[in-house]
Amino acid sequence: MKVAFLVSIITSLLLGMPASSDVTICGADGETALKALPPGEDLLLCPEVIHDFQGVYRGLGDMQGSTVRSSVPGTLAPVRGTLNFLSPPTHNLNFKELHMDNVIGSGHAFRFDDGITNITIEDSIIERYDLAAYVRKRSGERTQRGIKFYRNIIRDNTHQGILGGGPGLEIVDNVFIDNGSNGFRDHGIYFGCGDPGDGSACPQLISGNYITGSSRSSSGDCQGSQIVGHGYMNGTIIENNIAIEPEGKAAGTCYGIDITECCGNGPLTNLIIRNNIIANNGRVGIAIRGVTGVDIYGNIIFHHKGDYGGSKSAIQAQPPQRSNYPTGDLNIYDNIIDMSGRVGTGIDIWEGVNPPVVIANNTEVYDDTSIFDINQDGALGIEDLAIMLNKLGTTGGRSDIDRDGVVGLEDVGLFLRMYHYAS
Repeated sequence: MKVAFLVSIITSLLLGMPASSDVTICGADGETALKALPPGEDLLLCPEVIHDFQGVYRGLGDMQGSTVRSSVPGTLAPVRGTLNFLSPPTHNLNFKELHMDNVIGSGHAFRFDDGITNITIEDSIIERYDLAAYVRKRSGERTQRGIKFYRNIIRDNTHQGILGGGPGLEIVDNVFIDNGSNGFRDHGIYFGCGDPGDGSACPQLISGNYITGSSRSSSGDCQGSQIVGHGYMNGTIIENNIAIEPEGKAAGTCYGIDITECCGNGPLTNLIIRNNIIANNGRVGIAIRGVTGVDIYGNIIFHHKGDYGGSKSAIQAQPPQRSNYPTGDLNIYDNIIDMSGRVGTGIDIWEGVNPPVVIANNTEVYDDTSIFDINQDGALGIEDLAIMLNKLGTTGGRSDIDRDGVVGLEDVGLFLRMYHYAS
């Protein structure tokens, strides 16, 4: 009886405590509101009006997980202006469910510089800036750490989609459409770390993104590589991305993934590129230069619709051109290469690449008909899938896409991946 009475009193006291005092604004000055936001509280934005966040943000300190977000879950709150986070640093702050449209095509939606850590941007649209985000490469105490982008649509920005990086950078499950306008120099994702000088790890994750139209020309051709990595690298994973030109509009410089030494930015080591689809891009699917310790596996490199008519390679490794950082220790295996037209060397390892170079168990088909076009009618369709399902468990034939000797569920899975993105 006494215990029940005490529980009743404690419950009443807890229920009577004031609730978290999130701050709501409807068109008011977003910069002033964010700078005054108590750590741990959220800043809620009405979805009916535009909020201006133009400003320089210094010394917000530990925001304890505060989130700037729409006041109505599932809607997007309109935002304009550029948010520049500089020193003294800001930590542990999130942005969610925003529609950031700068209209005039200038500035950085987000700029992180001088020791900014643990910022997450998710479930938002960012368009018509110079850059959707600039994570400045630094070393030492000025390094940006734990900057994360999840499930955003990043489109029609004048230069890069996302530029820069640092330890804990994560670019996951975003859509990049038509970012860049400066020929081969602009890209959907253009990342890298600053050189710490001691060989320490700099884990970065580029995963599950859909990227198309990097630096698209006036005639509609993708001109810039879709995913580019320069600068210091030690522990990057690039996986499960789709880099594709659905209509085959790609200049030679529109590579799928391009990881190369450049500009004296430090050694590139310990890289994994796996389970990506690269379709109908330009001269090279995956390019490596000046990188030591690379595993490239489980990728599909497909080129049948592309209008680039020059000589192509699926995977290319070159010795360094702009540094003394070597290329070598490569493992290239379990990839599917499916290309037609002028193919130079499917897996192209240049003289000067250091051993060991292990190339094993790749499926390479260079034919006018795609290996995914089971009935050879010139298209990927439901009829191809029906044939595969009828052939399950049989040996050999066109339905055995991975050429392992038997038609299995792995072949069906490979077909469905390509049918969804490249048909």
